[in-house]
Amino acid sequence: MNRSQLREILDILHEKVGVEFIHYHKDAVINAITKECVNDDVDDYIEQLKINDNLVNRLASKILVGVTRFFRNPQFFETLKQHIPHKGFLRFWVVGCATGEEAYSLAIILEELGCNYEIIATDVSMDRIVQAHVGLYGNGIVSDISKERLERFFIRTSRGYQVKGLRQNITFKTHELFEDDAIEDIDVILCRNVLVYFDHFNYGYLYDKFYSSLNDEGLLCVGQIEQVKSALFEKVDECIYRKI
Repeated sequence: MNRSQLREILDILHEKVGVEFIHYHKDAVINAITKECVNDDVDDYIEQLKINDNLVNRLASKILVGVTRFFRNPQFFETLKQHIPHKGFLRFWVVGCATGEEAYSLAIILEELGCNYEIIATDVSMDRIVQAHVGLYGNGIVSDISKERLERFFIRTSRGYQVKGLRQNITFKTHELFEDDAIEDIDVILCRNVLVYFDHFNYGYLYDKFYSSLNDEGLLCVGQIEQVKSALFEKVDECIYRKI
């Protein structure tokens, strides 16, 4: 696959899905494309993408594939409790919320702390946002959520576990980091295991956007394997940085 073919595929994805994948890790993008068109000539595959939205959505999903679960890295949530700003009302932004597990995990913590809060949870995928809003999860979540929390925050159904009483404080919506405006008046941003999808030369742009989103001394939280190397933020704990 040459550069011109790659550019054409990225343009098709941008037009049909609304995501500018040029900002994503090039190797990951090429790997996903190669796996999808393994039995086709690249030019033939491009022609199919132009007329088949199912192929486009499948390719986009391959590039965006990620691991999500409730209370991923439980120690992070325990640490976050110690650093949540002491304010009457708190606004959180969960970036790359996928199917909602991270946002609901945060909401559970905030409910247990008795906080008055709002969570804006965003993702580039409308399909994932719809799933997150529905809030229905399989029986496998019992390995990540205590019995007490399951009884308090979920309803057992024949299809799994349905979130109850948490969605009233959460707004799920689509958002593209490189094209949409920053979400303002935020106290804490959770952007965990999202930066790894992007090329490093885009980090400065994202740090600027997060900086403009955060209120004074607001917090930016990233994944265990991610580091924020920017003069705009100071490290206050593992995975947690404060706006300077």
